[in-house]
Amino acid sequence: MLGGTLAGWAQYAVAVAITLVLTPFVLERIGPGAYGVWLLLSQALGYSGLLDLGIHPALVRSIAEARIKGDKEELRRVLGTGLRLYAVAGFVCLLAGIGFSVAIQRWFDLGGLSVETARQTAIIATLSAAVALPATAISGALKGLQRFDLSAALGLLANVLRAGGTVAALGAGAGLPGLAMATLVSNLVMLVAGAFVLQRLTGVGFELFQEGSFRVVKRLASIGVFSILGTAGWQLAYGSDTLLIAGNLTAVDAAHFGLAANMMVMVSALVGAFTGNLLPLASTYEASGSDERATANYLLGTRITLLLALPPLVLFFVEGPLLLSVWLGPDAGRPAGDILRLLAIAYLPSLANAAGLPVALGIGSHRSVAVLMLSEGLLKVLLSLLWMPRFAVFGVALATLTSSLIHHGFLWPRMLCRRLQIRPLTLWTDALLVPLAAATAVTAALLLLEHSFPGRHTGTRLVTAALVSLVGFGPVVVSLVRRWVPTAKQQP
Repeated sequence: MLGGTLAGWAQYAVAVAITLVLTPFVLERIGPGAYGVWLLLSQALGYSGLLDLGIHPALVRSIAEARIKGDKEELRRVLGTGLRLYAVAGFVCLLAGIGFSVAIQRWFDLGGLSVETARQTAIIATLSAAVALPATAISGALKGLQRFDLSAALGLLANVLRAGGTVAALGAGAGLPGLAMATLVSNLVMLVAGAFVLQRLTGVGFELFQEGSFRVVKRLASIGVFSILGTAGWQLAYGSDTLLIAGNLTAVDAAHFGLAANMMVMVSALVGAFTGNLLPLASTYEASGSDERATANYLLGTRITLLLALPPLVLFFVEGPLLLSVWLGPDAGRPAGDILRLLAIAYLPSLANAAGLPVALGIGSHRSVAVLMLSEGLLKVLLSLLWMPRFAVFGVALATLTSSLIHHGFLWPRMLCRRLQIRPLTLWTDALLVPLAAATAVTAALLLLEHSFPGRHTGTRLVTAALVSLVGFGPVVVSLVRRWVPTAKQQP
């Protein structure tokens, strides 16, 4: 877990650095309207994840089981079947994206961008998404083999290539089509490099496309049918905001919301670098009958997740407008920062439950996962459509908060406590109470300082926030390490 987490954090650090540097650069050169369209296309193509058909978590789980059993032939069959399914999904994605590009101007505000440019960008971005699907199979294979370091290295390579391509494209005046082309090139390189890495690990590369088994397809589908419903729910809940805003408000509103949401994506990536280790680990424990370890993993994972997520969430809530104004300038930073403050609260329940999803998938609770995620997504969209006419972009954030509280604050913990035979009180005392108490104390201290000493220099405010967070969260982190290290040493 530690090795996989550190590898994921290395990839995360590079991605965050690239985002912090490139976002103002991109925004300055294409403008907020075109940037809103770029976010719109990115979210629309996020629905290509539905063509995954739930294969990715099923692939990780099946490869982890084959690995622990030492069945190399089954490993080859699972890998080959997964790659072939993803190749078909990529072709379907390309056809769907071409259809979307034809009708894009009828459904969404293009923020002054020409229809021809929007269509050209959509087609290139669709091709990029189609290429990314087989690359996702390779990433899933590496995770199932518990080589998170190699998966992170491939992601890091793609991020660096995408950043370099973005700078080159915008420097040459290529605009949005250039941005899409940079993404396409990075995904192609990631696919080829991933096939090479997988060949070194397993002895086979793209010839795995010749492997396949209808039995494996049925087994993946038995898990995947629920996973695809869960993916659809997640996409509705967290991957449709820009689509909803651009379809009902303006591209500039979509840009402001997207800039705030990007900050939450950074926090989610920080947490995801850790929680991604829990799915194959939970599958391994499930296959070996180690129910107690699966339970301990969930409790420990939840506490670590909170300690990773809470400090940046507190900072966003207290100093969100200031942070984004320093980063993007006051014109874009102020409105985006006001949205960020509300999103910091809205995302807290889902980030607190971030360990729950991979653990639930790892122990085979796919049906419950699908029902909960689809329910959350449908409620989020319904509330967004109801509240946007009155509250504009803040209606979407309020819808996120409401659906997240209901599902991640109540229904998810209830389901997992029953499945793992944990008392809800144990979840609170062992995982939730101490980090949330520390976050409450830090937030209150920062708000008190802000009220007592208004008008402080920007640097002073940020340094003060860092010091107060260190004082508030430091003892909690130390106690966790002191508790975790002896337990980890006892593991055979």
